[in-house]
Amino acid sequence: MSYTYYRRYQPSHKRKNGSFKSFFWLVIFLVFVLLVLRACISVAGSMLEEKKDEATFTLYKGEAEILEWGQTDAKDASDAQLILEGDQVSTLDNAWATLEFYDGTRVRLDDNTKLVLSSVEVAEESEQVLLELIEGRIWVSHDGADQALDLQINTAVMNIQSVQGEYLVAHQGQQEALFVSEGPVTAEYMDRSGEERTIETIVMSSGEMSLLDEATQTALQARENVTLVEPVREDMFTDSFVRWSKGENVIEEEPMAVEEPEEEEIDEEEEEPVVEEPVVETGLKIAISSPVSGATIQKDAIALEGQILSGTASTVTVTWSGSGVPYTLSSFTAGSSSFRYVADVDYANYALGSNTYTIVAYDAEGKVSNTVTLTLNAEF
Repeated sequence: MSYTYYRRYQPSHKRKNGSFKSFFWLVIFLVFVLLVLRACISVAGSMLEEKKDEATFTLYKGEAEILEWGQTDAKDASDAQLILEGDQVSTLDNAWATLEFYDGTRVRLDDNTKLVLSSVEVAEESEQVLLELIEGRIWVSHDGADQALDLQINTAVMNIQSVQGEYLVAHQGQQEALFVSEGPVTAEYMDRSGEERTIETIVMSSGEMSLLDEATQTALQARENVTLVEPVREDMFTDSFVRWSKGENVIEEEPMAVEEPEEEEIDEEEEEPVVEEPVVETGLKIAISSPVSGATIQKDAIALEGQILSGTASTVTVTWSGSGVPYTLSSFTAGSSSFRYVADVDYANYALGSNTYTIVAYDAEGKVSNTVTLTLNAEF
């Protein structure tokens, strides 16, 4: 057997590479991935912490004013404005607005309402927000059953505390009221004549209300026996503000002038008039309530508020002109009547100049809604 034959046809006995080098690089890769994930979580947590001490103001209709902390003159409120600790929000005639906090808790403001974001305390396990209702009406809606946001609303007579549920608080003149749609809601009845004292504390359930007129408040301060809680009347949740706050599509139409019909000669052989069946709209339709397309925003963060006008939506997507990539709203729950999208410079979905947002919704079968296009000009 020649040497050439042996080299060509006989198997060579190569030394196997050890597995230690592969394992070493695998460990390095895993450590790198963990460090990247930790950095991402840290950045996301920091961004969330920054959002916990503020609320986003959205104007649904009419006009409003913001008196910023430390200032003496109020300024016209801009849509999607950020409200910070110490700021006062005032809605004018025929105006509706919303304050929304980081966890989705919404506080709706009726017209002629003054509300102060008195204080925000951020702790490890919970966040406490104190609002002072100077006058007017507000509707509170917590987004879900388990929330970290502990909300307290102070009026002249009551301290109202909640972490879940829906309810209406009114402070109009000498009258105050609390109407609970979904509870529980805790109401403390206060004596603020000197050092603050709690007269009585009651946990109110769904379908209960507390009406405090001037006579009831006087008796309460005198420590007399008064009825503080009673069942909610059916008409308490039927006005347009409450219906809008609960997510209904409320369209206020101006009354139409009634014209006198012209007299026509009656033909005895005239056929009976054909009664047309009312047209029932079908399909999935959406609309953006605020901000208004074409508006100029002087803030580096905005909130788009929308409603499902008809049909049932399973998902809602928003496409920003800066990226062209559709984004599915993770906070939207299938079947909800409203949706919200936050555009922020820090989120890389909002920039100086013109910003166009294209919004569509899909039902459970994948059928698409009408397309809503919103263009905003950012100058901050």
